[in-house]
Amino acid sequence: ESGSGMGGSSVFLSYLLKYLDPERFHPLLAYYFHNSGSDTDHIRQLGVPVVFLSPHRTGPPKFLSAPPTNPRFRTLTVPVRFCLRLLLVYLPQLRRLLRLLRKESISLIVLNNDVHYHFVGAMAARIAGVPCICRKAGGIEEGRRIKPLLTPWIDIFVAISAATDRDQLQNNPATRRLVTVYPG
Repeated sequence: ESGSGMGGSSVFLSYLLKYLDPERFHPLLAYYFHNSGSDTDHIRQLGVPVVFLSPHRTGPPKFLSAPPTNPRFRTLTVPVRFCLRLLLVYLPQLRRLLRLLRKESISLIVLNNDVHYHFVGAMAARIAGVPCICRKAGGIEEGRRIKPLLTPWIDIFVAISAATDRDQLQNNPATRRLVTVYPG
């Protein structure tokens, strides 16, 4: 899970986990960043184990994610910050997630938001050879640089609306399979 706090993605996740058949599925929820809130508490009350892949609270440290203050240096600061995020945040999370996949014998990864929020999850699925489903619930017109790299690693995209379906097909030609499942 990439998000934190209550919202559409967390509410969907709560319902999904609540109604999964416990005889067939044994879910485990991994947050990229530490998330202590009512949504996490509710999911734990359902008996679902929750793991945090990073001690950071809501995302990478601010100096790695804040927009460049001087536009002239944008061409330099964006790649430098990405490399630093890769080394300081993404690679440690990836290592922890790969260990978790092996230890728990995970057989399916479900990314609960648009793929550009799930660099680590998509990469882990690819490296571990675990099938991966991405619930496309937003991200319209976002992440244009990273999506083309991650999209081929996703086995199935599940769009939640006509708009997310259209965005996925128009902006990600490498999409292998897309189904639309409306909420509710």
